[in-house]
Amino acid sequence: METDLSPEQLEYLRDMECSCLQMRLVVSEVLECHKLQAGRIELEALDFSPESVLSASISQVKAAAVTKGISLRASVAADVPKVLHGDPSRVTQMLVNYLSNAIKVRAHTPRCWCLLVAAGVAD
Repeated sequence: METDLSPEQLEYLRDMECSCLQMRLVVSEVLECHKLQAGRIELEALDFSPESVLSASISQVKAAAVTKGISLRASVAADVPKVLHGDPSRVTQMLVNYLSNAIKVRAHTPRCWCLLVAAGVAD
């Protein structure tokens, strides 16, 4: 049966989504910490699109931003190569941590910008 959700129900769903994402991040960080302590961290070496990694990162924190009334904007600077080589999962994890912290400690502004720039690309 399909019914329209009330604004209050939509808000509950957004809160649940945000809580689930935050819980997933906490579990992920605990697992990463254990891997690090055991010396079992393995980095991937893959070609990936910085734009897709940024987009994935934004979608992971979007619910938390919406809950706080923050509008997220992200872009990749023109000087960043279209394809990078490295571990896209780790880059996504770092961006999600950065964005999550920015959302938590924002200084009463309704916007949060994330801009990827080339700060020295190794060959």
